[in-house]
Amino acid sequence: MLVHVKGSNQLTVEPRYTKGFLVVHSKHIHVKTALLQAVASVVERPLGNLEVQVVNTARMYTGSSGTTTAGLAFAGYNSPPATNYAQTETWNGTSWTEVNDLNTARHAVGGGGTQTSAICIDGNPRSGSVELWDGSSWTETTNLNTNRDGLGAAADGSESAVAFAGATPSYTANTETWNGSSWTEVNNLNTARGEVGTGGGKTNSVLCLGGTPSPNNKLTEAWNGTSWTEVADMAIGRVNFGQAGAGTTASMAMAGGSPDASTEEFTGGLALASITVS
Repeated sequence: MLVHVKGSNQLTVEPRYTKGFLVVHSKHIHVKTALLQAVASVVERPLGNLEVQVVNTARMYTGSSGTTTAGLAFAGYNSPPATNYAQTETWNGTSWTEVNDLNTARHAVGGGGTQTSAICIDGNPRSGSVELWDGSSWTETTNLNTNRDGLGAAADGSESAVAFAGATPSYTANTETWNGSSWTEVNNLNTARGEVGTGGGKTNSVLCLGGTPSPNNKLTEAWNGTSWTEVADMAIGRVNFGQAGAGTTASMAMAGGSPDASTEEFTGGLALASITVS
C-alpha cells in the first residue's frame, strides 16, 4: 500500500490500501476512498469522503501492513528538500503512534504483513535491503536477489512474502518468494513494469495491476503461488493508484492515480474476471 501526496497542508489524495487498511500522509488531509463490496458480479462503486487522523510525519511513497484497526506505516519520501524517511508508525483505528524506525531510510518500497509481523522490501535508493518487523523493532535480513524500487509485494507476515515488478532501473518482470530466511527467484510476470498496484495481499493470491512504462499500463496479472496468469485488463491504464481487497484476488477495488480519478472493481478471481469503471 502506498499513498501519494503532492505537498502539505489540506489536500485531496488518492490512497492505496492493503487489506482495507488506509494510510494518509499530511498534517491535515481530506481522503477519497473507494467503497468495496465482495460480490460475485461487477458493481460500480462511487468515491466517498472520509476524514481520518493523519500520521505524525508527512510523507508519501510509504510501505504498510495490517488492517483498519491495527495498521503499520513505514518508510516514505517528501520534498522540498528531498528526504527519505525511516519513520514507522502504528494505527489503532483512532490515532497514530511513532515507534522504532527502520534501519535504512527509503521510499517506494514493497511491504506487507500485519501490525506485529511485517516486511519492508528494498525501495529507493535501490540496495536489495530487506527488514523484518516483530511488533517492536526492525531487523535487517537477507537481501533480494534483484535490487529494485517501485515494486509490488504481498506478505502473510515476516516469514512469507512475494516481491515482483519494479525498476532496476530498467523495468523488470522478476518475481521472488521469501520463506523467512532466503529469497528464491520463481516464475516471472508476463510483462515487465514498475509503479504497479497490488491487490489481494496474500503470498499465494495477489494481483499485479497497471504500472509503467508509458503509456500507462492496463494489464492485470494474477499470482496463484506458482505462476502469473493474465486476466481482465483495467478499463483505464494508471500508475500510483489506490486499491483495496479482502486478502484474495476474488474481489477488490482500485481508485484514482495518474492520470485518472475513477474507481474500478475487480471480481471473480481467476475463473471469472471482470473489471468495471465508475
